[in-house]
Amino acid sequence: MGQSTIAKIERGSINPSYRLADKIFAYLDSYSSAKLGTAGEIASKPLVFVGESDPVRRAVKIIQERGFKQVPVIHGGTCVGSVSERTVSQRMLERRSPATLLNRKVSRVMDEAFPMVPEDTPVSGVVTLLQSTQAILTVRRGQVTGIITNADLLKLITKLA
Repeated sequence: MGQSTIAKIERGSINPSYRLADKIFAYLDSYSSAKLGTAGEIASKPLVFVGESDPVRRAVKIIQERGFKQVPVIHGGTCVGSVSERTVSQRMLERRSPATLLNRKVSRVMDEAFPMVPEDTPVSGVVTLLQSTQAILTVRRGQVTGIITNADLLKLITKLA
């Protein structure tokens, strides 16, 4: 496709065929994906997590010490749930004794698992997912390898600027 064809499309004097439009979008997608990278490249590693049988106290300690907002719950290399600051705060309001909550097993208070994407997923797909979830986990051959949050996207933007 030549520059004159592109100019005609931009002016609206010709309409591109579906095949041509598909080629244009494929090129643009590959360009933006290459520039932004993949989920595996921007994920925070190594993954910090808790187990289902760990006490909530351990999850809270990790969240506080690491400055995280949430922590995944992993069992056998797969995410089975999550614990967040918000969840712990809500459960605190439901209980009279914080000690009771902190000694409970994570499995009794955890939220839904975070979505998981292959490490080679383009960052553009991750951005869309992060609009509806707190975090995304990256996986390779069925094993969780890292975590992506909005903070990781902000680091990426800073690098690109």
